[in-house]
Amino acid sequence: MDAGSLIEKLRPAGLAAVRIAAVAASLALIAPATGEAAGGHLLYASHGSLFSVPAAGGTPRKVAGVPAGTIDLSASRDGRRVALIANRKLPGRGRGSIRSIYLFRPGHGLQRVRRFRSTAPLDIAISPDGRSIAFGQASEIWLMPASGGNARQVTDGPSVAWDPAFTPDGRALVFDRDAAAGPGHRPQLFRQSLGGGAEVQLSEDEGRRPAISPTGLLLYLRPGEGQVESRLIVMHLDGSGRRTVDRYEDPFFDLGASFSPSGRSIAYLRLWERNGYAVNYRYSIHTKTIAGRHHRKIVGGIRSAARRAPLFGHGPAGPVWVPW
Repeated sequence: MDAGSLIEKLRPAGLAAVRIAAVAASLALIAPATGEAAGGHLLYASHGSLFSVPAAGGTPRKVAGVPAGTIDLSASRDGRRVALIANRKLPGRGRGSIRSIYLFRPGHGLQRVRRFRSTAPLDIAISPDGRSIAFGQASEIWLMPASGGNARQVTDGPSVAWDPAFTPDGRALVFDRDAAAGPGHRPQLFRQSLGGGAEVQLSEDEGRRPAISPTGLLLYLRPGEGQVESRLIVMHLDGSGRRTVDRYEDPFFDLGASFSPSGRSIAYLRLWERNGYAVNYRYSIHTKTIAGRHHRKIVGGIRSAARRAPLFGHGPAGPVWVPW
């Protein structure tokens, strides 16, 4: 019996939602890597276009025009709402950038829902139900309705917060913050309830680009340094069950990932780099199971926005895995 079938049997029994999520996450971690059906599509933005490619592989097709400066995107659980954030750097040193947040709905087009000036990191997340968008502004994470409207500050800490990701129930965020403790005071992962309260530190090693599965697994990037190899790591939200999904070292570099709708596989962006710079536009999109098996290269040859570009901010945005 797979995780989905077991969950459906547990619901009528009245098992608490949080316990169901814990059971599903545990099953996802221990499930044999027999390879799930690669259903749905992968979305990514590059050079002013939003592309869709079958998760099983195939030819990318353009589904919408988007701003050329699109840096990050995030999809709701059903894939019917996709949030994007675009950046336009202002001339002059230290003046920051103009950020624009957009909502894309298949069949309805692209709508700008917010525009603001900021120097905060460029990251965005949309809630599982597609009703809220989390984004970085003034060194903290803010929350706004996906259709537009007033935003409220969610986090409040001693250093810059970025890279938000919603928990499956949409009631909390996991994000990066420069920690006061840990190796080199590097960015680490924290959790913040949207209802308030203190931030809770989740990682003790460097963690970046968190992604959370529908079953409650947390995936993050741990960059390498020196003799420490870089990894994509998955664990439960309470920090247990930690395991490596992917190892990589020069000349390759992973730039974060997203989960499949079932939570059993991931799609991730990879580039070939040298001395901290992307070389010859060599970005590609890959998939594999969270057990680290059944690796597939889905799209290759995605070009960066500059011939010799920094690792972050000049390549494609995404991928995100949608069920349609």
